[in-house]
Amino acid sequence: MKQTEQITKLREELINLKENNQISVNVDDLLDYIDYSNKQIPNEKKDNLLKERLQHQSNISIEMLKSVIQSGQNAMKTALFINAGAAISMLTLISNLIGKNEKIYVNALSTPLLIFVLGVLFSACAYGTTYFTQAFYSNQKITKGNISNAISIILTVTSLSAFTIASYCIYTVLIKI
Repeated sequence: MKQTEQITKLREELINLKENNQISVNVDDLLDYIDYSNKQIPNEKKDNLLKERLQHQSNISIEMLKSVIQSGQNAMKTALFINAGAAISMLTLISNLIGKNEKIYVNALSTPLLIFVLGVLFSACAYGTTYFTQAFYSNQKITKGNISNAISIILTVTSLSAFTIASYCIYTVLIKI
């Protein structure tokens, strides 16, 4: 009970006593009541402090979760864009080589192109699994959500790895030209 509520209650009790024509109050009882009320005030402050601390921790957890989600989305976007950009560049290079009748290099560059395209596919699948992850978590299916999240991470890392592997393949072809 808040201090103002306690004072209001004490006032009401005293008014009731007065209305019942009681002109005296047992001082010991009144002091006991006040002492009891004073003991309740620190507990109220502790409760409010605990509520504020829990709210603060909850806010920190929410902000950390938002940060993790944002970082994951950025990683997926990066994987998608670098693979898609590399695939477009490879198509441009291959079409240029075809125009120059350099079919030997076209065949050698088709594998890195395929790897870049697979990298785009893995990134797109990672985006899709994030939908399932959120659906599982929102339905309190934590284990399935964790599995879906792990799959999304693996797909994103695989997409970034595809870029690295395909880039190395291109490097080995280009140093022979």
